[in-house]
Amino acid sequence: MPRYIRNCSDASGALLTPLPVPFRDFVVNPDGLSAEAATALAKLRSEAARLDFSLPLYQVVPTLRREKLITLANWRHANGEVVARFAHSRRSNPQPPAEGTSLLLLSLFEDGRRLVTSDAKPQIEPPPDTISQGFLGLTFGELLALHRHKLDELRRSGSVKLIADDEALARLCDLAEIETTEHYVKLGLCAWADPAQIAAEPPLVAESALPPAIDSEEAAVLAEIDRQQNKPFNWNSAIALAVLSLLAFIVIGGSQWDWEFAGILAGVMVVHEAGHYVAMRIFKFKNLRMFFIPMIGAAVTGRHYNIKGWQTAVVYLAGPVPGIFGALILIALTVDHPSHLTQNIALMSLLINGINLLPVMPLDGGGIMNSIIFCRHYLLETAFLVFAAIALILATCLGYGSFWIYIGLGVAVSLPASYQLVRVAALLKARGISAASPDDQSIPSATALTILRELRLGQRFNRGAKQLANEVLNVFQKLNASPPGAAASALLLAIYLGSGAAAFFGAKAIVNKRQRIFSGDVRGIATPAPCKIIFTKLD
Repeated sequence: MPRYIRNCSDASGALLTPLPVPFRDFVVNPDGLSAEAATALAKLRSEAARLDFSLPLYQVVPTLRREKLITLANWRHANGEVVARFAHSRRSNPQPPAEGTSLLLLSLFEDGRRLVTSDAKPQIEPPPDTISQGFLGLTFGELLALHRHKLDELRRSGSVKLIADDEALARLCDLAEIETTEHYVKLGLCAWADPAQIAAEPPLVAESALPPAIDSEEAAVLAEIDRQQNKPFNWNSAIALAVLSLLAFIVIGGSQWDWEFAGILAGVMVVHEAGHYVAMRIFKFKNLRMFFIPMIGAAVTGRHYNIKGWQTAVVYLAGPVPGIFGALILIALTVDHPSHLTQNIALMSLLINGINLLPVMPLDGGGIMNSIIFCRHYLLETAFLVFAAIALILATCLGYGSFWIYIGLGVAVSLPASYQLVRVAALLKARGISAASPDDQSIPSATALTILRELRLGQRFNRGAKQLANEVLNVFQKLNASPPGAAASALLLAIYLGSGAAAFFGAKAIVNKRQRIFSGDVRGIATPAPCKIIFTKLD
């Protein structure tokens, strides 16, 4: 049984808080966090991963009668010199409930000294052998920089004790909790509760304060979601992926088609994907990656869970529109002195970007139409996917290239899963489920669990934790995808239709002057490498 502490400033003495020692007795899985604590932690978890901290160990510390719930997140830095502790508290008896947060960084020296840096000014004399510094209003990264600066000063008189694993982290936290509490007891700020009082008054469990019970599959899915959301982003690998995949696209395309054709096509696709990339950067997508798939196309991936419907349409438009109007400008500038190369570049840009504006999924035109019109009801969205599958298969049957049938079959095979995702999103919206991400990049644990349980109700076959995690995140994004209003929809449709018309008439004008280009006819050029935009990288 844990030892309880009574806050001496609490006149009633009713608020009895357990000392969270030993550390492991209070550890919970990520799904054991309250929705409020998970929301408060969301942005901090991403920052901790960026600062090279390990995955956190969570603790939940309820008061005896559960008037207050304290949630702790404990991180260990990769170099072993720093432990970060974030505390979120929620007291339910005031109305509205009172919440508070604090963040501190802790380092231990071999001689027993401790360095503590927190986001609050010290109001109380620290325990012996503890060097305490506090700074208001600073970020996690800024606190870490100041902590390291002080650490470098102090290490001249003694070496830092490394926290090499989670067991060492647990021992350090236990030591800090015990010594700090005993110091506060000596100062009269708190007192040890009478064990007889604790035994005579069993805890009053408030169901609303308890995390929902979960099974092993749910725990595995929530852990996978947490892993995906806290996976660090590596710019070097993202740049290498873009460059190497582009080179592979050119080399393989040149050997299979024609080197000039492959080079022009690669250039058109780079401009196209760069448009998507810039738009996603403007709307603050994270973890952006661009890559090329030889003989097929290219994609830009990123993550943003609070993206609005009109922003989604703009991101889709940002790929083909610059390429179309760039091609028209190129034609206008060279109209007096047209060359074989400039006409080929302009025609390729108009064809590829024009094809991408066709209103079928998964092309950009399909994404635009879905985000403006068909996402308004899950049956409309499903019917639009059925139409896309049929249209793509028919394109091959009518002689427009064998490539389209593979995309059409892929859309057809994915229809049952797509239907379930949009249906679940619609049901949860109707129930008024809150879906906002606190930082655009993470999902509250309580919301994730609600979505997961709804998905499992319609589960007809076993799916792995990774697939279920992806489905949960897809539904979460759909919950936030509110369609644009009437004026915005009209404007976006006008841009979409105008761009498509510009591509068609621009390409027709060039073709009227030249009956054949590149050693292939226009129909042959229209089939390779449709560019595609994917919004969320989930693996």
